[in-house]
Amino acid sequence: MERHRLGFWLVGTIFAALIGVTPSRAVTFSPFGDFGEGGSGLGQTFTIGSAGEVYWIQAFLDVDGDMQFLNQDLLDAYTLGFAFSNLLTPDGTNLFLHYAITNMGSAATPPLWFYTWLDVDLGTDSENDIASAAGYLGMDVSDPDPDGYEIADVYEFEIGKIRGDRLSGTAADVVLSLGFDLGVLAPGATVGVNLLLSENGGLIGSLALLQQDTETAHETVLTYSGRLGAPIPEPATVTTVALGLLLPAFRRWGKAVRNRTLLWKARGKGVA
Repeated sequence: MERHRLGFWLVGTIFAALIGVTPSRAVTFSPFGDFGEGGSGLGQTFTIGSAGEVYWIQAFLDVDGDMQFLNQDLLDAYTLGFAFSNLLTPDGTNLFLHYAITNMGSAATPPLWFYTWLDVDLGTDSENDIASAAGYLGMDVSDPDPDGYEIADVYEFEIGKIRGDRLSGTAADVVLSLGFDLGVLAPGATVGVNLLLSENGGLIGSLALLQQDTETAHETVLTYSGRLGAPIPEPATVTTVALGLLLPAFRRWGKAVRNRTLLWKARGKGVA
């Protein structure tokens, strides 16, 4: 199956508004829940960028059509084991999350899909974020790259739909999602899902979801990516060169969207 190319030029447009800016960066967080869930909506302290916070992050597992957020009852029902770990790079700009699922039973599992929900507010107004995608999706269960993604407003988002970019640059309360086809696990087999939240253009896998606030005071660009495999052993495995080529264009797009938003607000107040 041919890979679905997602238009590097479009994503390249959001990153360019940040050239020449040196924001205060730091990912900080208190402990995650047992299944990797977190965010201020769940009582966790989780900051990102110069003024942002993670409101909600959660993983979902679809077992042959039975989709639920990761929980012990779901795992027990299908005789699955689970482990979660995280790694923050020393500079505080790259956070890796690892979810490992093991077939503890004596028979193969039904088909499995893994989905993520990420709701990050990068500024003081949760409705002001914009997002886009760069790269390409995986081919199928045979490769480790994401098999689907969604960018949507929080009020229209549906876990498991992975319908692509639903916003097309419109400012909203953005939710990001990645989907992975895990296939069927043989008895004793383990599959791992790595996610990366980066403030410096870090990337794992073939696809990046990029988010930025339209307010001029908040210059952080969040890069969200993922890939199947063992836990990331060293920060050096983060790829930044490919995204570095995209950042200028992404920033230009972000600046254009920001200017349109400011003009719209001014006209709404009778200023222009």
